[in-house]
Amino acid sequence: MANVRPYLLPRRSQLDQLGDARRQALAAWASDWAPLPAYQISVQPACALAGLSADWRSYRLSKGDIAGLQLPANLPRLLEQWLFRLEGHDAGSEPQRSAPLAVPVVQQAQSALISALLGEVAEPSEDAGALTLLCRPGSGASLLTLTVANQPLRVLLPACQLAAARQVSPTLLPPLAPLRSALARQPVNLTVELGSTALTLGALQTLALGDVLTLPLPLGQALQVLAPGHVPLCQAQLGAAQGHYAVELFKGSTP
Repeated sequence: MANVRPYLLPRRSQLDQLGDARRQALAAWASDWAPLPAYQISVQPACALAGLSADWRSYRLSKGDIAGLQLPANLPRLLEQWLFRLEGHDAGSEPQRSAPLAVPVVQQAQSALISALLGEVAEPSEDAGALTLLCRPGSGASLLTLTVANQPLRVLLPACQLAAARQVSPTLLPPLAPLRSALARQPVNLTVELGSTALTLGALQTLALGDVLTLPLPLGQALQVLAPGHVPLCQAQLGAAQGHYAVELFKGSTP
């Protein structure tokens, strides 16, 4: 006897339930990370998708099913703007001081957003062929499109997600850290710049142990404390504390 796969077609009520469940998940994400700009969610059978481009990523859900995501290439920049209120700044012509510090926070926020869209924490998968099967008529899969800031985020969800949407449980979503807590845990490397000097190539070749290099910096002059990206943070005075070199901060930099 042939093994015939059942023909599944999502009902409109099921698609609406799935959309409502994802709206709740996005509201929880916005509460923990940052308010989202006005957005729209539409859900339809996955067979409405004409084809899959190369930028689709596959994810393996907890029960082994495969889901897919198509994210805009500029999503990390959009997340940085939403998280740090940089919507009015041009990243190309006006680099922000927060950029070197924001990367790990943006990565955490994007992972949490992906979990909210998928309905659970999922691992990346290389099974791209399974996404093609989701687009076949009768697969029971759904295509969810989140449009925010004129950018579409598309999600292919297997039929099992329709049943899961009937009872949305907070335990399906990962614990999200509030933005302040996430920032507070990020290590930041600071550099104290003592000074620099220039030598000719000939002088460099004759350097030996015991030689003294004179820096063009008078004794007692303030040192620069630099944040990542060589951004001036403040000025400091060199000293010692508890048997270690130390600096005393005394003057902030001009923004």
